Parts: sequence; C-alpha cells; structure tokens
Amino acid sequence: MIRSITTLERLGRKDARLIVEQTKGMVEAKSVDDYLAEKTIVHIFTEPALAEYLCCAATVRQMSGQAIFFPPKEAAQAKLETFPVKLLSSVSSYMDCLMVNGVETSSWEPEELVFPLINCGGPDAHPSRALADVACMMLHAGGELDAVKICWLGGITGELCSLAVAAGFFGLHLHVYAVPGLPLEQFKDLAARHPEADVVLDATKEEALDGASYCFIGSREGLDFESLPRWTVSPSFLRGLKPNGQLLLGASPSKCLLLDMRYRRAGEGHSLLLKQAENRLKVYKRFFHYIFD
Repeated sequence: MIRSITTLERLGRKDARLIVEQTKGMVEAKSVDDYLAEKTIVHIFTEPALAEYLCCAATVRQMSGQAIFFPPKEAAQAKLETFPVKLLSSVSSYMDCLMVNGVETSSWEPEELVFPLINCGGPDAHPSRALADVACMMLHAGGELDAVKICWLGGITGELCSLAVAAGFFGLHLHVYAVPGLPLEQFKDLAARHPEADVVLDATKEEALDGASYCFIGSREGLDFESLPRWTVSPSFLRGLKPNGQLLLGASPSKCLLLDMRYRRAGEGHSLLLKQAENRLKVYKRFFHYIFD
C-alpha cells in the first residue's frame, strides 16, 4: 500500500494523533540520520513559499536524501492540477516521493497515486503545519487541549482548514474571526463535514479573542491598503486574549497580518513562532517515516 499525506481528513484521527505524539517525543529537531539515503524527493512549488521550502529542504538534507526543486513558474498551479493523476506513473521511476505546495490535493484520489505524495500546503489543506502547531500547543500546555480555546484572526488559509479537522481529533475549541467579505463557503462545508469539531465563526473579533489561550495570525488576503492598518497585530488589537496567551503564525511571514514591532521579536514574550518552526521540521521527518516504514 502506498501512503500519501494530502489532507488530515484522509490521514484520520488515529494516525494524526500518532504523528503528533511522535513529534512531541523528538528531542532534537535538527538531528541527522541516513533514513532517506538513496531516495530522491521532488519538490514542486506553484507559488513562492520560502519558509516552507526551507523547512522541506532542510528535512530531506538532514535525512540524507536527494532533493530536486522545481521553482514557481507562471501557470504552474493550473498545469499541475489538470495533469491526469493516472499518468503520474510515467514519471514514477524518477522519484521516491513528491512534495507539492500550492495545489488543492484533496481533488486527487489516493488510489490513483503510484508513489508517496506529501502536501506541503495548499488553499484547501496544510496537514504538516496543523499537526506541528497542535504538537507545539500541547507541549506548551503540558498535556491535552480538550478545554483549550484557540482563535484565528484574518484570512482563510489551508492551515485553518486543517486546524478545523484537527479540532475534532484533539478536542480544540476553534473560534474564527475572518476578514469581512471573504468567501467562506468552502470552509463552512469543511466544518459541517466534521460536526464533532467545535468550530465557531464569530461575528466580532472580541468574541473570537475572549478567553483564548492561543491566537493564530492568519492571512491578510482580502484587506485593502486602507483597512490593513486596522488589522495590525498589536496589544490593543489582541485585547481579550488571555494574559499569558500565545501567538502563532497561520500564514507565511510574507502573507500574514502585519505585526506590531512589539511582536516581531519571535523568540520573546508571548510568542511560539520559533517553536512552530522547530515542530514543523519534526513533523516532516515523522511524515517520511510514516510513508516509508
């Protein structure tokens, strides 16, 4: 059986929890081994995502694999999404695993894949970030997250979609205050498919923040030049978050809401940004063990 990781829905609760527990048990994120020796991992990124690519490349390098990177090109996403999945067998001899970014992999049927595929983030799902951030919050909280409220501010991203699924797997109480005017139908449909998850779309930012222990800074998509300053993440913007509430990024640094100077020093204060990066590296390493073991 060929294992792939495209969405948390397909991964399932049992395996998602297994990967999180294994991630929590890893002591050193930058450990070096030869697990991917003689394996070729191909990276196809359809849009610029420097931080994500660096994480993926570091994972392969630290596991002694060979990485081939295809940089973003015009119309690459449309071409890849329309490529008949059944024809991927024609290139299966060239690689041992494909890592893609910027593609809606939920439209691909797993049984049609002839080699392992890892979704490194797309508009519909970002399983690696969601699981890494769950592990990050669990380590910070010192246990399960059953009674923990988290909030999401800003535009919708693939990570939010995966967090909505993770809410059901890990008992999260997820409250979302989205940028007004954004289409939310796809996200609402996803949440409706998981009634066991406590996902709430709040009408105001204050409702989303009230009593939250963790706050995800989402995308600034949908904000124009005039409204962007009103969404700058500052102490006053986050009023209602618990006094010891922690910040996490839910979008790449180049696409997230603007951060006040007091929050730009990622290793200081109420911020788990550096821990996020560390756990994402660990999760990708666990992903490779999951698909090849």
